[in-house]
Amino acid sequence: MKIDMEAIQKNKAEETKGPGYATMQTQKTAKAETTGAGRGIFVDFSGQNAGIGAYGREKEDFADQLEKAAQTDASLTQDYMLVCANTMSAEDYQKMTREGVKPGKIEPAESVTIMDHIKEVMARSGTVIEGFNAEGNLDPEKLAELTGSAADAARITRALEKRDLPVEEQTVKDMAEQLASLDRIDAMTDGMKQYLLENKMAPTPDNLYLARFSATGQMAGGGGYFADDLAGYVGKNAGENEIEALGSQADKVIEEAGLTVDEDSRNLCAFLLRGDLTLTPENILSLQNLEKITFPPDHEKVIEYMADAVAQGKQAKDADLSGTGTYSEAARIKEEVEAVSEEALESVLSSGASFTIRSLSYAQRQIELSNYKVASGNQIRESEAFAQAQNVLSRVRLSMSISANRRLLELGYSIEDMELPLLAEDLESMEQTADRTWNLAPADPEQAALLTETMTKREELFSMPAALLGGIKDDFGKLSLTGIHEMGKPLQETLKKAGESYETLMTQPRADLGDKITDAFSNIDELLKAQGLPETEDNRRAVRILAYNKMEVNTENVEAVRLADSTVTGLLKKMNPAATLQMIRDGVNPLEESVEELDAYFERQELTVEETGEQMGRFLYHLEQTGGISKEEKDAFIGIYRLLHQIKKGDGRAIGAVVGSKSELTMSNLLTAARTINSGGIEATVDDSFGGMNGSLENSISEQIFGYYQKKAAELTKNVTPQFLSEMGEDLSYTLDELFDAQVIEETKTAEEYAKEMASEMRSAYKAPEDAISLLLESGLTASADNLQAAEKMIHSRGEAFRMLRKLSGERNRKEEDTAEDLLDEMLALPLSHMEDAKDLQSAYDSFTGQAGRLLEESMMAGEGSRLDIKAMTLCSKQLSLMNSMSKKESYEIPAVIDGQLTAVSVSFQKGDAAKAGAQIRIELSEKRLIQVSFRIKDDVLSGIIGTNDKDLSESLRDKTEEFKGKYLAKTGKRSDISIIYSENLTPGIEPARGGSEGSPKELYSASGLLIESLRSIN
Repeated sequence: MKIDMEAIQKNKAEETKGPGYATMQTQKTAKAETTGAGRGIFVDFSGQNAGIGAYGREKEDFADQLEKAAQTDASLTQDYMLVCANTMSAEDYQKMTREGVKPGKIEPAESVTIMDHIKEVMARSGTVIEGFNAEGNLDPEKLAELTGSAADAARITRALEKRDLPVEEQTVKDMAEQLASLDRIDAMTDGMKQYLLENKMAPTPDNLYLARFSATGQMAGGGGYFADDLAGYVGKNAGENEIEALGSQADKVIEEAGLTVDEDSRNLCAFLLRGDLTLTPENILSLQNLEKITFPPDHEKVIEYMADAVAQGKQAKDADLSGTGTYSEAARIKEEVEAVSEEALESVLSSGASFTIRSLSYAQRQIELSNYKVASGNQIRESEAFAQAQNVLSRVRLSMSISANRRLLELGYSIEDMELPLLAEDLESMEQTADRTWNLAPADPEQAALLTETMTKREELFSMPAALLGGIKDDFGKLSLTGIHEMGKPLQETLKKAGESYETLMTQPRADLGDKITDAFSNIDELLKAQGLPETEDNRRAVRILAYNKMEVNTENVEAVRLADSTVTGLLKKMNPAATLQMIRDGVNPLEESVEELDAYFERQELTVEETGEQMGRFLYHLEQTGGISKEEKDAFIGIYRLLHQIKKGDGRAIGAVVGSKSELTMSNLLTAARTINSGGIEATVDDSFGGMNGSLENSISEQIFGYYQKKAAELTKNVTPQFLSEMGEDLSYTLDELFDAQVIEETKTAEEYAKEMASEMRSAYKAPEDAISLLLESGLTASADNLQAAEKMIHSRGEAFRMLRKLSGERNRKEEDTAEDLLDEMLALPLSHMEDAKDLQSAYDSFTGQAGRLLEESMMAGEGSRLDIKAMTLCSKQLSLMNSMSKKESYEIPAVIDGQLTAVSVSFQKGDAAKAGAQIRIELSEKRLIQVSFRIKDDVLSGIIGTNDKDLSESLRDKTEEFKGKYLAKTGKRSDISIIYSENLTPGIEPARGGSEGSPKELYSASGLLIESLRSIN
């Protein structure tokens, strides 16, 4: 997994400089940085520069690293997409959604970062990743068939699963093909080494195969001379005497490479000189790496290296078989730390060597070679220094993971040469920050600091006493999270000093504490009955909170605490790292805004058509997998789900109606209220005077009840399952309270299967064709999975979204027996009828997509739509969202009936002054019939070219062009000069808008609209 994909880009460029070049640079850096202090580059992952100056170290500015990571060029984005496509597992998807992250909405770089954290936490906890064979439908027999070897199939499976990678057919096939090509190489010849070094090629399976069958077995040689411009010694027919005479000059190059001057390193120099290869540190290290590769290949090692390449978003053929890849380096360092013995620790302390991984590893190797034994009378192990060193080593081992090492290596951190006390501190700091922020690090250092501080306070609030809610029950809505945190801290410290256990805001009590709570509040149900309140878990907790604060248990106080509890804890649940980062990017300060304002922010984020479709799709998936239910039961479950959605979408008006009528909040009463409201029988149940949460002492009990149930009902829509509803019965007499108490979110087998399917869809989305990626990037939009799916559909299924809207509108009209003129025609005509200027068209587009979204949502919640229907509507909504975003860039998808068929006409405007401004129009009448138009304004005359790849169509275009010229002259009073061309080479696609400083002239908008109107009747 990659955090800084810029490092990949850099390494790609460096591959042309010869294998091992990047390793040499690292070693040179390490050597330079460890001179004297023995310390590597320190990166502050918190964004707060905590601990500057500790141990006298200097830190690299993390903002510089983040600025590089924030680059968004196409190649970089595609690298991130490739990592997502290769590595997103069901566990990743499940964890993201469970924590409130929207996998389809985030950028590929953020997705990679979040997955990296999930995998690291799994590794730290010892979680075994299983189930990928099932996910990819690859059983052992299929794997053996693909690889030709049951042993290799097992190795590939283990290697991919170890990196939390899906075992997909194409991946396995690619790895098997590379193994087969390597098996055809009988030995690593000198000629192969020379070929690779001369051509500056990394030792990948592809390059090794090419070297073996392109190079001769023997080397060509030459004499030798120094050349400053070549930065080294060039060999030319060098004999042994000449090599030996080179002496100190060769030794200097060896030392620059970070190697010890010995027989082995001098032999490397001799090889280079004999082969006419430049004697440089880079080539010495590259050759040293090539020496590690042997044939026949060790399949176990090769598979590990290929799996490492796949994890980095590369292909199996691009794996570095010398073992210098980031994953291999990270794993090697972790293994070396684990292997350090007490004898090695003692040896380093005795010699006074620097206390680093490199020194400890060297000592360990010497011990293994010489059967090291403790000298008699050595007291080091009894010293305090030895105990402290053991403690530091243990801290490093606990905090170090392969994933953490990889991130550090990719950021230039010299892990092996860092003093261990500093390394332990940095790893622990990075681990804590990663747990709070999922490693999401915005380029803006102020945003990074705010994210970290918010997540730290959120985490601390989780464990604060629930009792603090009693003190803020009447004004919690006006408080900020910082204010609540400041109020809770002293209470927490007081309870800790007194040695008292306490119930926390977010976490479940320990078993023994739960027993104590039960014993201490044994009469709690009697208290609730006396107040006429339901005996629910939320009410019991509210009574306990009142008791902690020695407050009277009455209806008003219980309702006030219950509302404060559900609002504050619900808010903290929503504020996961990704959601909080987006909040910060939207200009909302999560530590300064009030609870009421933060809650309102999240409410606004949750009301999208796509999310409605995705939630219902999940519910229907569970329903389809549930056996033993009748059609009547199925219809009833869908009806209950829609009722819950209606309650949420209607701002709780149904709840307000039932509460206002003093009736019990049963599902039956809620259904009646919802139907009455929809039929117009209740004009206003919850008005301004009714309120909602305003955090003031004037809140009525009804307002508190309303606020509480509104929030809880919204949670049900996300979590309700058919299995859950089947346990509640069919008569709808159960209450919302009973639903809340019975609700248990379980990771069932069905949920796991659903996660596998969705993860597979996400991986497919990230494999979008190049034209879809280009459309997004050139339009300045993020290449999120949702956008990629929408762009691909929009380009390759022209106008399908508009045709679906027509179909759904027709179904609604037939169901309601509506004989009036279809309103959809008016809606679809909106964009084309407002092509006057950017402002007018964008306003019309907003109206169009808004109406279309409402139609989609109504259709989702009506009729007997299957899960596939809901998925199709959800994808249609994603396309509409993308179209609306593109319209802000003056790039539009205009619905129009051309040649009798409803399709999408792509119109994009190039901004700039009158001389540079232009318009591009593309109309696809079929897969093979295309019209392309280019307009410019020159000398106050509209000049344009209309091209087509259909010869017969070009004749029709001439007539339509004359019609267009007349319309344009009548509307603008200006001439137009239009040429018609025919070319078989025109290809379908979208021409995105281009940047500029000024708006597009109105004439271009008018011309585009008039031309589309003229072409509507073409055939």
